[in-house]
Amino acid sequence: MGNLDEDSQQNFFEDRSKVVALVLLFGGLFLLAIGIGLVFFPGQSKSSDVELIASTSGAVSDVKTSAEIAVDIDGAVAKPGLYKMASDLRINDLVSLAGGLLDTADRAQVNLAGKIVDGQKVHIPELGEVAVTGFGKLNKTLVNNK
Repeated sequence: MGNLDEDSQQNFFEDRSKVVALVLLFGGLFLLAIGIGLVFFPGQSKSSDVELIASTSGAVSDVKTSAEIAVDIDGAVAKPGLYKMASDLRINDLVSLAGGLLDTADRAQVNLAGKIVDGQKVHIPELGEVAVTGFGKLNKTLVNNK
């Protein structure tokens, strides 16, 4: 009987070593597949590159992005103009690209966290300026809160 126990122990270790070898083989193939995928299909990097199409200051940059939109900003910013930028940026990003807010900007009337859409016009009002919304209607909430 001592012989039978030794044979079953030897089979267990042989089977176990086969399982370990298979796990290592498949793990290596998996890592190889990931490496090949990274080489041939690099991830899309999020880019906040911007292209200034036209500016009142005359400065124009030529940087490209993938999903670009055109947005016009004017009012109390250092460099008002038409900017081409990534579609996932916010008004704060646009204001930064336009050189930042002037000292005369009425920050209370601007939602810097607002999302930007293609073709949007962003006006940064100056202190004391009455906000006007779409179709020339006054924003009564802002007027009444002043």
